[in-house]
Amino acid sequence: LDGLKIVIDCANGAAYKVAPKILWELGATVIPINVTPDGTNVNENSGSTFPKNLINKVIEFKADVGIALDGDADRSILVDENGLIVDGDKILAIIAKFWKKNNNLHKNTVVGTIMTNKSLENYLLQNKINLIRTDVGDRNITKSMKEKGFILGGEPSGHIILNKYSSTGDGILASLEVLGIMMVQNKKLSSLANIYEPYPQIIQNFPIKANQESKNIINHVKSKIKKFIGKKNARLIIRKSGTENTIRTMSEAKDIELAKSISAEIINLMKEKI
Repeated sequence: LDGLKIVIDCANGAAYKVAPKILWELGATVIPINVTPDGTNVNENSGSTFPKNLINKVIEFKADVGIALDGDADRSILVDENGLIVDGDKILAIIAKFWKKNNNLHKNTVVGTIMTNKSLENYLLQNKINLIRTDVGDRNITKSMKEKGFILGGEPSGHIILNKYSSTGDGILASLEVLGIMMVQNKKLSSLANIYEPYPQIIQNFPIKANQESKNIINHVKSKIKKFIGKKNARLIIRKSGTENTIRTMSEAKDIELAKSISAEIINLMKEKI
């Protein structure tokens, strides 16, 4: 990584010591931030779920790349030299294209989830790469990969699984793979990531009462919203949270106004039931 200046945000978490050291030993100029864990400040205004500080540091130091890990370092998102976020979907696209070009992408297939952006799916298909979708969660991605022998999968959150190297998500590995592609192709991250325009997505969470049956609410919304979803280039994901008494929705459309219309309709339908 000689010649690269990298800001890395370790989220005051598990990789606070090892991640900057790896980058330094590979030759990069390293600017580490959020590397003073005290046992209570993990992910606090830092890391992959709060990239604002990283973006500011990349611009301040005129860095080539920013890397944001999460607390347990199984996720990473990147920031290009202009301060723009490169999320998990874009990371998948960069790696998939490079691996396919070098005949390393087994069965020319990537595993994503129902939350994977439709625009990424279109991009992969244009490059003759298949996308398989699973339910949300890295466990579901890993299961699909193991069952069918696939070697690349991940989520928009930056949880990327490179089965050539590791059977679980690893933010450092995923970041190194992209950095390696930058070096081999002699390209800036902005150039590698400027490959498709994501469809607008509107994500909403609706808390429900403990005694409410989520299935009835979900079916009600689905049955009423068909007029929107029947249109081309629009999707609705609606599901019960696995960790909270909450219904989560994601409205996606090629056109932002259509996505907003779907979102507004969902709010009205939820008011009828919650």
